Amino acid sequence: MKPARTIVTSLLLLVGFYSPGSMAESDGYYAVVQYSLMNFREERGAENNDADLKPKAGVLRVGKYFTEYIGVEARLGTGLSSDEERLPAYLGGDVKIEIDSIYGIHLAIGKSFEEVSPYFLLGYTWIDATLDSESSDDSGLSYGFGASFAVADATEIDVEYLIYLDEGDGRDEDRYQAVGLGIRFFF
Repeated sequence: MKPARTIVTSLLLLVGFYSPGSMAESDGYYAVVQYSLMNFREERGAENNDADLKPKAGVLRVGKYFTEYIGVEARLGTGLSSDEERLPAYLGGDVKIEIDSIYGIHLAIGKSFEEVSPYFLLGYTWIDATLDSESSDDSGLSYGFGASFAVADATEIDVEYLIYLDEGDGRDEDRYQAVGLGIRFFF
């Protein structure tokens, strides 16, 4: 098992067993244990023959809201499963991707209502992946939106859509994006 994967798995288990206090006692601190269905799209030179891969990732998010509307969040993640796609030989043949690690820092802008808390994210992400047996280190602007739904005093279900990296010119080339489902704990 890779060191980053071991660390993230240990942190996910630790946060999952943590018994949080109430939201009023949290002072804005939170952690989210998240399962992400990622999508990686890479242009392969011919229309409708792009590599469209769907690896899965586990992500630990830790953050703090400094005001009622603005917070900062750090992310640490690792791949849980790889994905492979068969392409014609003239496009390079089979394509396989495995997410090795995800690191990010984001500004969170949101508003908490009684049962739901919508938010927007803007930040910077680093993704280390193995693409076709070669290491790939990418970084760049990331942005997205989500919402948390209250299920208890200090626990929420969190759903989000995030574009981790978008290296294209508006036509979706070389893009990492994800839909995440997680549990948010306040402490």
